[in-house]
Amino acid sequence: MKNMKKLIMIFISIVMFIGTYSVYAETSDNNLIQDGTYIQIGKYNEDPILWRCISTNEDDENGKLIISDRILCYKCFDSRRAGTDHKDTGLGFWEESNLRAWLNSKEAGENILWPGNNPPNIENAIRNPYDKENGFLSSSNFSETELSAMKTVSQWQILDIYQQDEVENGIYDFFEIDGSLKTRPDYLRCYGTISSLTHIEGGMKRIADTMFILDDIQIYNLYTKYGVLSEPTEKALKTWNYGGNSIWAHSPNSYWLRTSNGPANANYVQDDNIRGYRSPTIGDLYGIRPAFYLNEDNVRIVSGSGEWNEPYIIDGNGQEGTTVFCQSKQLTDAQIIEENGEILVPVRDVFETFGADVQYYDVEDGIITATNDERTVVLQANNPDIGNGTDVFTLKVAPKIINGRAMISLEGVKDAYECKTEYVEELDRIVIDKPGPQDFGDGVGKERWQRARHLWDGYQGDID
Repeated sequence: MKNMKKLIMIFISIVMFIGTYSVYAETSDNNLIQDGTYIQIGKYNEDPILWRCISTNEDDENGKLIISDRILCYKCFDSRRAGTDHKDTGLGFWEESNLRAWLNSKEAGENILWPGNNPPNIENAIRNPYDKENGFLSSSNFSETELSAMKTVSQWQILDIYQQDEVENGIYDFFEIDGSLKTRPDYLRCYGTISSLTHIEGGMKRIADTMFILDDIQIYNLYTKYGVLSEPTEKALKTWNYGGNSIWAHSPNSYWLRTSNGPANANYVQDDNIRGYRSPTIGDLYGIRPAFYLNEDNVRIVSGSGEWNEPYIIDGNGQEGTTVFCQSKQLTDAQIIEENGEILVPVRDVFETFGADVQYYDVEDGIITATNDERTVVLQANNPDIGNGTDVFTLKVAPKIINGRAMISLEGVKDAYECKTEYVEELDRIVIDKPGPQDFGDGVGKERWQRARHLWDGYQGDID
């Protein structure tokens, strides 16, 4: 009987061990990472970085959005720009900021290509210069396999009136931060707090990043789910300095957003539901919470349970050669060819991502059609002219049949589907993006936006 009990206990122990092991065993099942899941990848200041998933494929066009759980450091958004109109304030435009350059660089600090050749050095930054610090994506923080677990994606960037020449969505009303009606009809943003950001509308463009900080749209979504307060890490807190000003003594949890308020200001989160704007040069009050989109096609879970105290430890499978992200999806079998300075990508792999049915209409003559609900694209091997049902374009490099695969230049993809293409040299990645219709919410914010527009039109009636 004693032996039987002993055998039963051994059996139970084995079952329990196997069950426990199955939870922590390495897996490629990225479905385990859901809204609210905690993960760990990379390090900063030699400490592992804890992240949290805050959106999924169902509510975000780019997939699973991951943000650092804590503020990692305090840095200026942009530094003083000597010899320009922004010699004291820096520039509040995300695309041209020092912060964006640093977050997306693998280089050592002295080799980072700073916008406008304007490094955030001790002369240009108000405290906490970072011109000598390695780029955030450098090998001191992330391995090459870890980087492969991150997408490079294109997303909408809110523009300012001063960026009206860059508008890509056809809307030429712009934003203002404090909710007051300015004296110009193109200066409209009818909300103040984060909770009122229920509707976003106005001039925007697409910008491709691997690492970034949140914008107004993303901060509202974070607010509605988990709140926006974030404590700094212990090492980050040592660089926070309120300069003896009691106004800031309670706010080490403030951090930058990538939305500008004019050329000389950038938005930030101050407290739960409070956001403000300040000169981009302030480098000791406002923290950095980096964010990225998970590359679900290339991620693996090494261990963990996804809880705050036991996050999933994740890694990637590595990157072999040039990687193509089309419509935020990695094309896993996309062989890239360069010819006469032009990058060629596989026709079928890319066009099918746009929902096209690709057919070799005439194999002998190399004629190919790609048809989706929007248009039919016609191209021919070795013929630089392609048509998209509306226009005919002449390419610098004609489509080719190479090793039985039809290849077309990025220029051809751009012309065929009126999309954006970008080659990110430092990461050896290509981003191809044709955004869908904008849908940035509904509610009180929309009503206020409409009312403002009607007021500017001299209309005093009801709002539809």
